Amino acid sequence: MTKKPSARNHFFTPSHTTLTVHPKASMAYKTWLKCRPKTSPIHLADIDKYHKPPIRIISSDKEGYLYFDNFERMADIFLYETDISQPFIIITGNDQQITKMAWVEVLRLCRYQNVDHVSLWQHLRHDCAATTLKQLMGCDSLFNEDYCDFAGINIDRYFYRQRSLKPVKKTFDLAQNTDWTNV
Repeated sequence: MTKKPSARNHFFTPSHTTLTVHPKASMAYKTWLKCRPKTSPIHLADIDKYHKPPIRIISSDKEGYLYFDNFERMADIFLYETDISQPFIIITGNDQQITKMAWVEVLRLCRYQNVDHVSLWQHLRHDCAATTLKQLMGCDSLFNEDYCDFAGINIDRYFYRQRSLKPVKKTFDLAQNTDWTNV
């Protein structure tokens, strides 16, 4: 009996193929979009398709193909290279591994220059499962100090940046029904 290969290499043109983010990676993708620093893209349009980095995707019956990591590369493809053939590796999906790989993409943002660490850490603690975050960061707790150690930033700078943010003020609203004023 021959074993079916778990991955296949294909070339697709994104404008002719349905590519969407995997449902298990959608929260990580939204977090990545909110927290990523605005950088200049590297245009790979003139590089031969055999030399471009391949992107792992999963075949889906309903939605075409699903991607779950390489968010920055996918954003560049959708913006600048939609009509150019791209290398993709079709793999079989494992929801737990897909979720972890998606959050790895978000955690990579802490290595970027000019990232808002306070906002990124707030989003990570709110949107990512604590067990996944602990596994990926290699720590036992999720304190600010743990994030600063992982990100390689100074804890004092983190707290300074945190204090410099303006707190969200609660507004005092009047009751919607003001019939009592016309008595």
